[in-house]
Amino acid sequence: FSHNNTMTSLKFLSSSLHQSQKSLLKRNSFCVSSSSLSNIIPNNRSQHIGTFSHNNTIYSPLHPHRFYSTESTAEQQESTQQEPEKPRHWHINETDYGTIEITMNSNSVNCLNWQFFKDFHNTVEILKKDYPPHKPLVLRSSSSKVFSAGLDLPFVTTITDENEALDFVDALNRCFTKMYLLKRPTIAVLEDKHAIAGGLIMALCADFQIVCTENNKAMYGLKEIALGVPFPSQTYYIIEKEISDRNLFKEMTMTGYWIPADEGVRRGLFSHGVKSTDEIEGKIKEIVSRFDQEKSRDAYLQLKRMMKSNPFRAWLEDDPDTVQSHDTEFVRCLLKESTRDLMLAAVNQGSGNKKEQKESGNNCATPENAEHA
Repeated sequence: FSHNNTMTSLKFLSSSLHQSQKSLLKRNSFCVSSSSLSNIIPNNRSQHIGTFSHNNTIYSPLHPHRFYSTESTAEQQESTQQEPEKPRHWHINETDYGTIEITMNSNSVNCLNWQFFKDFHNTVEILKKDYPPHKPLVLRSSSSKVFSAGLDLPFVTTITDENEALDFVDALNRCFTKMYLLKRPTIAVLEDKHAIAGGLIMALCADFQIVCTENNKAMYGLKEIALGVPFPSQTYYIIEKEISDRNLFKEMTMTGYWIPADEGVRRGLFSHGVKSTDEIEGKIKEIVSRFDQEKSRDAYLQLKRMMKSNPFRAWLEDDPDTVQSHDTEFVRCLLKESTRDLMLAAVNQGSGNKKEQKESGNNCATPENAEHA
């Protein structure tokens, strides 16, 4: 090259690197919302380079545990000055006995998909901005029969690209870890409603759970094995820590064992059981009235860090390659043709059972007729 051409090339390269560095510093979360979610525990995988189709967000190969926005500086400044986007579906209600009730209704059975993740993260951002930080969160479902039916199988079966699958796994892990480490007391009220796979894990992320044992008709299970998939890394960590009965843990994860509410309480899967739904409010009041929520907040959060946050962070940092390998293996299984066949069979079975119930007049949801895992 001539001297002039070389100097021009170097200037161009320097400018490009400078712009790239500026772009990388403009960090934003993976969420479709523009709100910052940087306190979600990241997944430290280093090989995958993927892209999102949501609001100009990219995955950086230089910092694999973060996501960065491709918006311009002006667009980012404008977006950060806007009010947090309010969730389209989840209802927030502050009770007169000091709790904040969140009612999930992203869809009819609260299956986990992009809209569910968006609603959850936006709801948490509004809680941080508009509600006292010491007040306990009570998580409920708007469905009369299902707390959450887990992964949205009809959607998941459309994923064929490895990058897209890894993106979805990241979002799933981040949703669970944000709920698991939320900086306030959390109570999941399952009542007598089914909680299946990811739906049950969402409930186990809460500090406490309340189920009804009177009818004992609702069933709870981790059905991933029946669909030919293991668990993503951070999801596996949570259920292993929260299912203290080792035999129960193995039964539920390795055989897909369904457990009723009374057995779940007896074996420590759930922290609290009440006989009927009429007793739920009293149980919530009993839990939250045992100590001064505002004055003891720092102590509660420190205990939560000791029990949850610190061990979780240490686990992530200890062997990031193993953590990454878990997610890679999950995606490999997810994209297998045999797994897709099992998922589609479950969807078709659910549709068939719904038709039979409609014809017979029995509209009760059961684990077998849910179209989700």
